[in-house]
Amino acid sequence: MAPIWNQAGEYMVQGRNFLHNQSPMNAIKMEIGMKNDEMFIAVWPLRVRMRPLEFSDLDIVPSTKEEFFSKREGCISELSLGAKQLHVLPSLKKGRIVSISRKIPSSCPYQSYKELKRHWKNLYGYRLPESDETILYFSMHFNAFSSTVYTYPSLCVRPDGLQFHSRVNFKEVLGSFIQDLTKKVPRICGHEFAVTKKLVCAVPKMLSWDQDASLKTPSKVNMVKLSTIVKEFQLKREIEPVTKLDEDPFPKKSRSRPRVQPDMDVEALARANDLGKVNTATLVKWLRENKVSCKVKDKKSDLVNKVMAYLNISSNL
Repeated sequence: MAPIWNQAGEYMVQGRNFLHNQSPMNAIKMEIGMKNDEMFIAVWPLRVRMRPLEFSDLDIVPSTKEEFFSKREGCISELSLGAKQLHVLPSLKKGRIVSISRKIPSSCPYQSYKELKRHWKNLYGYRLPESDETILYFSMHFNAFSSTVYTYPSLCVRPDGLQFHSRVNFKEVLGSFIQDLTKKVPRICGHEFAVTKKLVCAVPKMLSWDQDASLKTPSKVNMVKLSTIVKEFQLKREIEPVTKLDEDPFPKKSRSRPRVQPDMDVEALARANDLGKVNTATLVKWLRENKVSCKVKDKKSDLVNKVMAYLNISSNL
């Protein structure tokens, strides 16, 4: 889906230039499941923000900072960084900084910015700037028992994980993702790919927001709200219309009422003690025809007892 939707941890963030965007962005969390010959996609629409790394986040003394930027080949070693840890894209896992350089370090398998830029585009779909004038190179360590060091451009290093915005236009985010998905993946295993919407879980009451829009962690707020908009999309062998953006993705289903059963001999079934075959609508109709007081909301057992009492028959129910 990159560069339209880009991986960031377990989420996908919308936008070709999402690495440069400091404002809230559309995002989704997606889970895929299989059942028989169907594929199900559960989607959580979100709004997220990715705070860029600033030099002040590194807690480096001013003299070291000045010396670093005064040289084209400036480097800050681990001794000046302490045990500082940062998040790296696309996994968002935390690693410890080994060094910061203004030029690609010799330990990096890519010896030019052009090669490194191509690597991030081909592997993750990330679009780095054409020039590395504003790029710093972070050598990162992830395992205390391994000597392997990885090099990351500064745009792919973040001081925090994703920040979640409390205000989300669910219909807009979901519709945009489904449109892009069907364009990007027109066929799967030789079959036309289309989606049909179907609600597959109970929908709890939406949370109310008394405060202004703010950034919150998903564990406290949004992960609760997410369960209110889980949708399931089903892979079909035949082509089916894709949900349009102006359609309501959450249609209200009418509540069906039981209909009166035609040709049902209530009295005969009562004398055979077999009123279990008769639904409540038919029992209510029969009682009213015989001037027996009853309500549509009465329990079936109460309706049966009224029929049996009217016919002076003892009930075994």
